[in-house]
Amino acid sequence: MALLEPTNLLLLACARVYGLIGEGSDAAVLLVFVVAISLLDLVQQQRSGRALRELARLSAPRARVRRGGVDLDLQADQARSGDLLRLEQGDRIAADASLQEAVGLWLDESLISGESLPVRRERPGEQVLAGSLVTSGLGLALVQAVGEATELGRLGRDLRELRAPATPQQRRARRLTA
Repeated sequence: MALLEPTNLLLLACARVYGLIGEGSDAAVLLVFVVAISLLDLVQQQRSGRALRELARLSAPRARVRRGGVDLDLQADQARSGDLLRLEQGDRIAADASLQEAVGLWLDESLISGESLPVRRERPGEQVLAGSLVTSGLGLALVQAVGEATELGRLGRDLRELRAPATPQQRRARRLTA
């Protein structure tokens, strides 16, 4: 929260001192700046949260699975271990799976590995990872992990737990106010 940043706490303390010595207009100016900074920070946090939610929605692919001999089109979170995942060009893979069959299957795994070129997957037993994009070909893969249990899910969890380090300016301000 921006209000608890050391710089803002220092400004609030200065505003209090100005108020105590009878300089109400200076105290009011400082308070206005602290409130404005806090509001801007709140707006930015809300925008960031909205953008992250939209990214999560866009990265939630559909899963075309064969379950019990019946072909189903499900939301990715409805796929489960043991389903056969049908892979076709343009599909975003919904779960970590083990390849069963493939014909000319090329995957863009850059979301997971950072590799910029598509990778060919053709041998039964090869892993295909959630979040990969099928750039060409067809395949069937046996679902092994879904949701948070996938490699992509683990990456997402790690990113949520990641905190941005303090900037040099913030570190100096904290040293001054400590």
